[in-house]
Order: sequence, then C-alpha cells, then structure tokens
Amino acid sequence: MRIIILLLDLYVLFCTIYVSILIAKYSISGLCELLKNRLHS
Repeated sequence: MRIIILLLDLYVLFCTIYVSILIAKYSISGLCELLKNRLHS
C-alpha cells in the first residue's frame, strides 16, 4: 500500500511541475508579445 501512495505522490508532483512549466512558458510568451506590441505602437 505504501508503494502505491508513494507513486501517487510522485505522479501528482510531476503533474504539478509539468503544469507549472506550461503556465510559465505561456506567461513568458505572453509578456514577450505585450512588450513587442508596446515597442511597435
């Protein structure tokens, strides 16, 4: 039982990290677009 709980914890941890990276990439690309738009206008 403990091994299953450990695996679930690792799975949740990896999912959280993956989602965080995706959000970070999206935020950074969004900020870059905003900066480009500011510079052009």
